[in-house]
Amino acid sequence: MLKQIYNKLNGTVQNGQIGVIPAGVSFSQVTLANNFEIGTELAYTDALDVLNFDWAGLQIANTGEQALASFAVQVKFAAAGDWITLFDQAGDFNSPPYGSAVKGASHDLTALAAGVNGWLNLDVTYYAQIRLAVTCVNSFNTALNVFAGAKAKVNFEEVP
Repeated sequence: MLKQIYNKLNGTVQNGQIGVIPAGVSFSQVTLANNFEIGTELAYTDALDVLNFDWAGLQIANTGEQALASFAVQVKFAAAGDWITLFDQAGDFNSPPYGSAVKGASHDLTALAAGVNGWLNLDVTYYAQIRLAVTCVNSFNTALNVFAGAKAKVNFEEVP
């Protein structure tokens, strides 16, 4: 009975444990790019701070008239650190290797076609920030909308 009451008031029960989201840290939703114009030069979305989060999901909409030529996920391990490209190959998204921070993707995002939406789920446990680096197939610009959500770190406590 205690589990059901606690579940309704404070958290969720998982494998006999209760997940508690710490006060002040919950679920974050932000827009990383809104009608973000891209050409053949490398362009970067705004950074998403993920230091206090475990998971991040990105919705990417190519709202322009050209396909992407490249799509990469860059991370910082510390806010003062340099940007490092971790995922930029089709296989990173189509069939991520075991242990990859890419936990799912709609399809190959490296060549996202015009008018197509895609999504990406990442384990961001070890990163301070993430951003996308993208280019378009030719000098005709295209545009992206990128929306992100991140789930807070959850502490699990044994239920008495």
